[in-house]
Amino acid sequence: MPIQILQQDITALSCDVLVNPTDERFSGSGGIDAAVHRAAGRRLRRACDRLAPLSAGEVCCTKGYGLKSKHVIHTVGPRWQGGEENEAALLRGCYTKALALSEQLGAKSIAFPLISSGTFGFPKNQVLRIALDAISAYLLTMSEEPEVLLCVPDRRAYSLNEEDGLKTFLADAPSAHAPAARSFLLNEPSFSMPRAAGFRLQRQSEPDFEAENETEPEAEACEDETFELEDETCLGITLELDADTAADEAPDRDAADLTEADFGQPDLCPAGPRFDSMLPRAAAPCAPAPRAEKKPAESLEEWLKKQDDSFAVTLLKLIDKKGMTDVECYKRANVSRKTFSKINTQKGYRPSKQTVLAFAVGLRLSLDETQTLLRSAGFSLSPSTADRIVEYFIRCGNYDIFEINAALYQYDQVLLGC
Repeated sequence: MPIQILQQDITALSCDVLVNPTDERFSGSGGIDAAVHRAAGRRLRRACDRLAPLSAGEVCCTKGYGLKSKHVIHTVGPRWQGGEENEAALLRGCYTKALALSEQLGAKSIAFPLISSGTFGFPKNQVLRIALDAISAYLLTMSEEPEVLLCVPDRRAYSLNEEDGLKTFLADAPSAHAPAARSFLLNEPSFSMPRAAGFRLQRQSEPDFEAENETEPEAEACEDETFELEDETCLGITLELDADTAADEAPDRDAADLTEADFGQPDLCPAGPRFDSMLPRAAAPCAPAPRAEKKPAESLEEWLKKQDDSFAVTLLKLIDKKGMTDVECYKRANVSRKTFSKINTQKGYRPSKQTVLAFAVGLRLSLDETQTLLRSAGFSLSPSTADRIVEYFIRCGNYDIFEINAALYQYDQVLLGC
């Protein structure tokens, strides 16, 4: 992806350009500046002495020497003065000018620290916001997009504009897109059927469930000879004697001692009026409909032709609908041109879920449109932390993919884009 956020020592990265935040004299006295000088060696010290002094907001370039990077772009960030001394504009210039110089060098990759966030005292959350804004805006103007690595020392050290609301959202109930619980089995009405004299069917259940159903209206009796199946959750069914009837048939024994064996096989369909004759005429069963002729099974290829548009077709339709160009879309989605080309030209190419969500953000899709795009690639929103973070930003109408990625990074989730 064009922009990645990493928690890594910037001096250990292998890239074309490393950006070093320094002071006006290139002193290398502390922080990242000192680490860069230690890793690069004395030759960097001599090269910097020839370039000093350097004004705030300006950049210059040296070789990487002992570093794994080919070049080092040095820049002087602004010192924090409370925000009243044009610090934000100067800091933004550091990032923009470093990108412009790296473009002149033909760099394919560039690594940035959070400039001025150390000894210069610039608030860390503001530095992250300015860095992401400046880098993303400049990338939109570049014909050849480099890989940008933004190195931060601690993933939880930086707060974002949406942080408080996001914490509340993640702490609430799961996403509305999560599957609903299967509660319908507890909501069906009870029903009655005729029974044989002396027997009734009864559900074995927990006492608290029985207590809940004590307030339920009893089923309407059918000639005073019915048994009742109180609800369909009856997992265990037992035959229980009606004590009064049993006592009449066996007066010499206690009704509690009678068993089913004393009565033989119960007749659940006693002589008398048929049960279906007790039903209203309107409820009488209709004659079965004639069976439809079985059609020959269609082939998988035929079935696939009838399905919805592929992800690539759906994506291109949405780009046209939103009035964007292809380039604008994939850059706003933090997706590389190479990945977009694969989607557009390779039949059957299946992008990752993070790439699909990145396009949803880049296209500023609603939740319903996002679900449609996800389904076209075989995905859907889930109650996972990553999906809920993306869902929160979409609900808030915040489609800044770099701020979303900063939030995902804070929660140790995979970033959007490819």
